[in-house]
Amino acid sequence: MADDQKKWYHTVPGYLTATATLIGSIAAAAAGLSQLGVFHKDTTPAVPVAPVSASTSTMPQRSSTHRSPETRPPSHAAEPSAKAPSATPPAHTTAPVSAPAGTPAPAPAPTAAPAPAPAPPPPPAAPVAKTGTIGPGTTLELSSGSRVCSTNSKSGDKFTATTVSPVSGSNGVSLPVGTQVILSVVPQKAPKFIGASGVSIDVSGKAVKVSGDASAQTEFSAGPNDKGFGIGACIPQGGRISLRLSDGVTITVP
Repeated sequence: MADDQKKWYHTVPGYLTATATLIGSIAAAAAGLSQLGVFHKDTTPAVPVAPVSASTSTMPQRSSTHRSPETRPPSHAAEPSAKAPSATPPAHTTAPVSAPAGTPAPAPAPTAAPAPAPAPPPPPAAPVAKTGTIGPGTTLELSSGSRVCSTNSKSGDKFTATTVSPVSGSNGVSLPVGTQVILSVVPQKAPKFIGASGVSIDVSGKAVKVSGDASAQTEFSAGPNDKGFGIGACIPQGGRISLRLSDGVTITVP
């Protein structure tokens, strides 16, 4: 009897454990069947829940309506994509591309420089001055620039004549036609009555002293003089005069 009681106490925990395990299995099976909708089939449509206004409580509210698993959308149903492609592809537009910030604007294309103006021609070279000598004994053929008479002229009175032919000298120097020569009156005895001598030659605006006697083409004349009335001679305007140089003369010409 004592052995039977001992065995009974030892087996009670085992029975309790087995019973609890069985009850748990049954509960799990019932819960699974309930989820599969074996015990309940609720065909009542879900009542839409009105949006909560700003005046109502901000506490979330649970819907009292129990939705059956049958009313839930199948898990394998594909949800519509929020970015489903449109039936008509959008037209491709090209937006203007703007330069990135901080990028300097492209420099303008260089323009062709205008052709430089042609350089002006160089000025003609200045003539080189030359210095030479017109030797003694050279004769200058002249033309009187005015009428000069012995009856109204005094010794030393000056008049002008010009060369009628060029005069050449050494080192390539020369006196062109029209060179001005200053002469002075020299009284002479009859039948010449009047003569002349050289005073200077105009060379490039500068008077160069000369010396020599001149013989002139004259014509007789009569007229009053310091003694009353007299007969004399005149060198007409344009009359020929020959001046023979007694000394050489050095001149510088351009």
